Amino acid sequence: LLSAGSSPERPSGSSPASDRTPPPLPPGMALSTQFKDRIVVALKESLKFDDKEFVNPWKADKQVIVHEWKCFADSPINTHQCLDVGTKILYYLSLGGSFLPAEVTD
Repeated sequence: LLSAGSSPERPSGSSPASDRTPPPLPPGMALSTQFKDRIVVALKESLKFDDKEFVNPWKADKQVIVHEWKCFADSPINTHQCLDVGTKILYYLSLGGSFLPAEVTD
């Protein structure tokens, strides 16, 4: 038994830090960790975005936009196409582009 104020004896050469080593993982835990690591690697390889080139869907030159905005005069109106063209117009204007009065009224 330990008396008050005394501490358990340590073998020579051991330090308090060595007493804090975590216990070894159970056999099933090591296998699940390996499995998890393999899944992470497989997901990273299959989801590589660096290989794919980004294409801006709203980027168009002025002539394409002028040609496409005739969809606003169609009957019946195609709302999806008009929204796409409207977005291209706003994107073009936000980049500093402009339209001549003859292009707008034509």
